[in-house]
Amino acid sequence: MRIKILGGLCLALGLALATAGFEVVSVKKDLAVAQLGAELMQAQLSERQAELENLKVSVKRADEFLTQLRHERTLLDKLHSDQLSERAKLQAELANAKANVNTLRQSHDQFIKAWADTRMPADAVRLLKYAEYRGNYPDGGSAGAGVSDTAGKFTNRLST
Repeated sequence: MRIKILGGLCLALGLALATAGFEVVSVKKDLAVAQLGAELMQAQLSERQAELENLKVSVKRADEFLTQLRHERTLLDKLHSDQLSERAKLQAELANAKANVNTLRQSHDQFIKAWADTRMPADAVRLLKYAEYRGNYPDGGSAGAGVSDTAGKFTNRLST
């Protein structure tokens, strides 16, 4: 009976050791799988951090570009308002010049009336042939500037 009990105990001990061994192997496998999962998650974390840094750089670049666009928009608004004020000034000058022309047209002197009613007054056309481009040189020469006698060309076209 002792042998049976001893045999049963040995068998139980063997089964317990086999079960424990199996559990150890199973736990080792689970640990290896968990370590692989942790390494994979660590790699994914590194990848996400690199993506985050790239996105931060992109956001910074986009913010700088937006700031530049806002600055350019401010400059364009200023240029537009300057253009509108210059246009209003030119329109006022044009209205004043038209008023002066109308004053000349309403003159009682027949010669002034005839002169003002022409598209290009004849006296101005006759004087235009004496006009000459002098350039920005102290001696008044235009040969060095490479600019031709533009007034002479215009006069030649009018006289033909």
